[in-house]
Amino acid sequence: LGYFYFDESIHPRGEFIVGSWAYAEEDLNEFVFDAIKEVGLVPGEDEFKSSALMLNNKKQIELRDKLRKSFSKVRIGLVVAPISERGRLGDEALKCLSKILNANGLSIGKHEVFFDQGVSFERKNSVSKELELENKCNLNFEQDSRKISGLQIADIVAHTLSIILLEKLGLDTKQV
Repeated sequence: LGYFYFDESIHPRGEFIVGSWAYAEEDLNEFVFDAIKEVGLVPGEDEFKSSALMLNNKKQIELRDKLRKSFSKVRIGLVVAPISERGRLGDEALKCLSKILNANGLSIGKHEVFFDQGVSFERKNSVSKELELENKCNLNFEQDSRKISGLQIADIVAHTLSIILLEKLGLDTKQV
């Protein structure tokens, strides 16, 4: 039994979306809530959002740095899709989840799976049935990342990986 969290980072400039899975054997909510408290913010109300302006926002910068420490606690999966396929990103994420489960011997037991709000699906039910995910996972869609705070880890992973991709494509000069 493990915990999977999925979020995306959308980059019109690169014409791609990076979706990321963050997997941990234990629920990441406590880790994230502790980090939020440590920087003086309120769990359940405040959250890390990679899309938020970081400039001159010391608490968000400090929270980002604390959450990055979780990278050693999680295993990640990656979905890269053209921005034109945004409406099907969730379907591709389900296919990726199935591959992760099978490739890593995680098909036994029921995992908790959380998708952030706004992840779009075209054929959510049929894809999950085709892949027999209901037998392996409790699928939770449209989750609020302030409450299911492990999603904030998936957010920062997707954002970090997308910045690396933008830099490799020569579209960004940030170094990660």
